[in-house]
Amino acid sequence: MMQAEMESYLYQLVGPVPIPKYCKNCGKPYPWTESAVKSAQDLISYSELSSDEVKDFQGSIPDLLSDTPKTKLASTKFKIYAAKAGTVVAQGLRDILVDIASEAVKKSIWEV
Repeated sequence: MMQAEMESYLYQLVGPVPIPKYCKNCGKPYPWTESAVKSAQDLISYSELSSDEVKDFQGSIPDLLSDTPKTKLASTKFKIYAAKAGTVVAQGLRDILVDIASEAVKKSIWEV
């Protein structure tokens, strides 16, 4: 069963069910989380940021997914770099990350 089909089925049975981002036992990201992070990092490489900014921005993406001591810094970097990266890249990043970012990040960056 595909993830979207599973989510739809679970929603019909019990209502909205949060899909985990990381394995609770080992802490590794699930494939859908890993894919979203990789897609966001790839999209950043298409921006007009300097190579150092690209690396810094890409490295901060995982810290947007769960609340850690680095989340606030990652959120601030996101705002700064996304503004410099341009509207197309910023909108693409929002589309990729809004479903997997932590609630605090969503409120901080997109007021969702």
